[in-house]
Amino acid sequence: MEKYSYNAMFRLLHTTIILCGLNLLSGCQFMYAVGLSVTCAGRPALVMEPEKWPDARVGELYKVLLTVKNSETPVAHVSVKEEFLPSGLRLIHKEGEDTFIIAGVPEQMGEFTFKLLMSSYGTQCAGQTGEQTVHLIVNMDSD
Repeated sequence: MEKYSYNAMFRLLHTTIILCGLNLLSGCQFMYAVGLSVTCAGRPALVMEPEKWPDARVGELYKVLLTVKNSETPVAHVSVKEEFLPSGLRLIHKEGEDTFIIAGVPEQMGEFTFKLLMSSYGTQCAGQTGEQTVHLIVNMDSD
């Protein structure tokens, strides 16, 4: 008797379960399921443009308009991950729109690094997601 590794046996069992389960689907249902899994797997991650932001100045109004790219459905959510925006700035995003704004009057100088998380609505596939690291420099005011 031929010996099988644990991984080979697991793959064989997994393939058998899938094939047995597919027998329960009609031809159209099978093609839809295969097509959907290929389509969902090939979608790109969400990204934000522009990647590089202009420098800000303490005490001066700062505003940058950003766009979420690669989304196949409306953008559901944009947020700052774990870290915080520099004091005085806030993220403004209206659910369903692919643009958002970072605006406000920075209160502290420094170099700030944070991550923005983006997600879109799902349809037959789960929604797309993306995460982007941002580096923002806040300089002293011009006075």
